[in-house]
Amino acid sequence: MGLWPFIGRDAELRAFCDALADKECQGFIIHGDTGTGKSRLASECLKLARKNGHRGGRAAAHATAGAPLASLAHLLPVGIDKNDPACIFRQVNESLRAARTNSTQGQAKKFVLLVDDLELIDSASATLIVQLLDSGSVLLVATMRYGSQLPQVTAVLEKGDHMRHVEIADLSEEETEELLVSVLRGPVEPNSVSLLYSASAGNPLYLRELTIGALSSNCLVSDDEIWLVVGSLSGTSRLVEHVSSRLDGISEAAMKVLETVAICGPVEARDMPANAVDELARARLVQEFTAGRRDIMEMAHPLYGDIVRSLLSAARRRVIWIEQIKRLHSHGARRREDASRIASWELAAWGRAEPDTLLQGAKVSQESCDFELARKLALAASQVTESLFPRLLLARALQELGEIHQAEKVLSEIEALAESDDDRIAVSVQQASMGDSGIVSLTEGLRKNTKVASEVHTADARSSMQILRGSTMVSFNCFHQALPLLVDVASMSHDETRLIGQRAQCIALVATGQVEQGLNLSRICHFNRLQLNDSVTLPHPVQFLIPVIFSLEESGRLQEAYGLGTQGWEVAIKHQMPDAQMWLSGELARCSLLQGRPLTARRWAAQAAALARRHSQPAPLRFALSRLVEAAVLLGDPTGAHRAISEARSLVEFGMPSPENAVSEGWFAASQGDLSAGRGLLAEAAAAARDAEHFTSEAYLLTEIARLGGAVSVVARLTEITGFCDGALARARAQYVRALVRGDADQLLECATTLENTGALLVAAEAAVAAASAWQRGGFSREATAANNKAASLTSLCEGAQTPSLLARQAATPLTGREMEVALLSAKGLSSAEMADRMMISRRTVDNHLQNIYRKLGVTSRRSLREWLAEA
Repeated sequence: MGLWPFIGRDAELRAFCDALADKECQGFIIHGDTGTGKSRLASECLKLARKNGHRGGRAAAHATAGAPLASLAHLLPVGIDKNDPACIFRQVNESLRAARTNSTQGQAKKFVLLVDDLELIDSASATLIVQLLDSGSVLLVATMRYGSQLPQVTAVLEKGDHMRHVEIADLSEEETEELLVSVLRGPVEPNSVSLLYSASAGNPLYLRELTIGALSSNCLVSDDEIWLVVGSLSGTSRLVEHVSSRLDGISEAAMKVLETVAICGPVEARDMPANAVDELARARLVQEFTAGRRDIMEMAHPLYGDIVRSLLSAARRRVIWIEQIKRLHSHGARRREDASRIASWELAAWGRAEPDTLLQGAKVSQESCDFELARKLALAASQVTESLFPRLLLARALQELGEIHQAEKVLSEIEALAESDDDRIAVSVQQASMGDSGIVSLTEGLRKNTKVASEVHTADARSSMQILRGSTMVSFNCFHQALPLLVDVASMSHDETRLIGQRAQCIALVATGQVEQGLNLSRICHFNRLQLNDSVTLPHPVQFLIPVIFSLEESGRLQEAYGLGTQGWEVAIKHQMPDAQMWLSGELARCSLLQGRPLTARRWAAQAAALARRHSQPAPLRFALSRLVEAAVLLGDPTGAHRAISEARSLVEFGMPSPENAVSEGWFAASQGDLSAGRGLLAEAAAAARDAEHFTSEAYLLTEIARLGGAVSVVARLTEITGFCDGALARARAQYVRALVRGDADQLLECATTLENTGALLVAAEAAVAAASAWQRGGFSREATAANNKAASLTSLCEGAQTPSLLARQAATPLTGREMEVALLSAKGLSSAEMADRMMISRRTVDNHLQNIYRKLGVTSRRSLREWLAEA
């Protein structure tokens, strides 16, 4: 893959520049572990010095020590007598001083000497370098590996009073992502970044080899939008050899400790021979830290553990597991995490464990968000017991891991095991919590609900099933039918049922226009879920943030919604929860589009789509692809838009996001030059949203019609919606459309400010453009200029988004909406007759519009019109 980009070392380069500028400084020593990029940093320092007018060269520190001055031989003057040290120093020093005198602008600049691996330089070369440093002729740039021992003469180079030292650390996760994006030339799915970062621990060499190995094994692939890891990471043979070499020279006692840490780590240091622990720490194979009153030891790098484990036989692994099980029991196994460790080790050592041990371990793992281990232990428990509990744990773990199909299969299989009302409610709660996934139809969901409702015996249980029925209906946009079923949800005594019902209720409230009530309820619901940490059937609390984000968006607090969404997404990434990741990424894509940030939206939508594709979840995939289409259209990427919409159209519409998915269809049609068709598609979706009483979505769709030139046709209905919808975003939209229809410049500029305050920057920019056009038509040039300046300021925040309104602004005299529509159709190659038929106007009117367009844009033909639009 050639030389990788140089990333993440700005602070170190600044430190070198300070050293270069310091006349008293003699050297710049770079310390770091193998693979951290010491040599690369040193090379960049030398390059920087040369750029600043310094001469420089490299010492061959790897040369054989037997040859005198072997490290510097290639830098010495020709014909020098290598057997006379005084002569050597005098001639080299004079040569360097002469070069400094003749340097650019007469400035005295030191020769910068790079010594990679200072510990390998021969003693004669080290002596000469010391002399040159003392004379002020040379600035040393050297690298040293942690733990390396310097000969006495070389140690002088490191410990001089005028030496500056920097320690180069591994890359952060953010720097790792930046490097991967640069190397792969495209965005990388965040969970894949986390996997590569965790495996490499930010070591640039290890990251490089892991990436090369993943690419060659098709474990790291691109879907044309984003790169993602789709299998188990494996490095190259070079990486294996390099890491294996770290084990050379380790004593037998230390190796046994290292094997234990690799198999069962982290472990307590007190249980290991102190000498062996010290040896491993000196070799930087393990690292110690304090947890409470305990000294804990773990592998210094994840790859060291991988290599050590690969060297162990099954018998040796079993011995280690059994030893550690006995050790934990001898200490009383009192700590919370001991239950999951003992369960996993017993399962690994013997292939079995006591059901109670497995169940306790699975529950602890779930509560600590280790869902992969929870899945493993719950599956093992469900194979040795017929009880319901381990299967509920298994279904929950599968849900969090994004394996919704398997989770639904487990729940369907255990319906027959539910004997009590509580059992039946527990299964139904978990099924209802997965209602948005798109794998069970409304008919099937209601059938199951009716069946269970007929089997329960108590009034409370029947009330629970009514609440869960309402939740299922909300997943399918049946808000009118759902809200009466959810009216008593706050009085429910069953915690899980109440929370699932409240989550559905707040979504329904916001969708039907009761935004502030829905927002308050969504906050309460999320808070209550945080208090219920021991729930087996409810999804993780981060999933309960999604209704809060939705409510904040509709209440006109887009920035707050985005901030909360990113916080939740970070939690989902930390705990490796793909299901939460895909839904949060999709909602963040929606929020970004509402803000008018298509680049950001595209990144989030690509992440959501990649995860949904991988886990075969049609609902979040359809939602993400629709956002991806809209973002690509706004960014002027017809290829990306066509690719995404083709995939989206192959999927079945499902669930709450369905009406808004039509936004992508409308904008895609507009991008093809057919604004009329785009408005028609949006109008159909708005009618469907109205029938479903999804009034906030209806307001969104009607506003998009107005943005594509159909303001007159939607203003009455938008005004009507604001009569019963208290959402600030819907009201700001309606205010804008009313001002647009009236052509009132003052109101349009006021709308721009109102929309800006909600965070809807792109629509705010369009309102400012409309205000400028209205003022310009009225001859108010100063006001028009002010409005154009505001539009330009807002547009600069919209990541290159282009809409018909913004394109029209670029003309010397702005185009009207009708003229913009004619221009776009003409650019697509339609004749005047074809445009007349499509727009339902006369051909003469089309030709008149074309002449006005040519005059305003300063073009003379359809070809030059196409060129102007392409450039714009």
